[in-house]
Amino acid sequence: MKEKIKKKGVLYYMSYVWAVILNLFILFIILAIFDEAYSSFETIVFSLLILIYLTLSQFITSYSIVKTREIIEWHTRFQSIKTLLGEKLSMEEMVEKEWEEEDISKTKNNLSKAQIKLLIGSIFNFIIFVIVLFNLLGAL
Repeated sequence: MKEKIKKKGVLYYMSYVWAVILNLFILFIILAIFDEAYSSFETIVFSLLILIYLTLSQFITSYSIVKTREIIEWHTRFQSIKTLLGEKLSMEEMVEKEWEEEDISKTKNNLSKAQIKLLIGSIFNFIIFVIVLFNLLGAL
């Protein structure tokens, strides 16, 4: 039993390590892009494109987390309404409800992991933003 918990823990933390490695790779690519810029015009264009990338990547990740939370909240509210109305569930509906609850618990677990990965990505995005801002101001 303890080995299973340790394995799960290793896999759990490996996803965060992978997020850090991926963000480091993106950071190195951005540094390589700025290294290839020879004129101030190229630096400005690269900076603007990278800022657009940062905005889109941060928005998409944040939006997906918010929408997932919203879906879970709506599901909880609908279940409360069904309970308040006193609907009797058939055997099939009870099994389906158990599956839904299991899916929601998995989704909540994935959501908490996604929030930590969003935090990791946000830290790297801030570092990239500072680098871009420094290069952009240096080109002007």
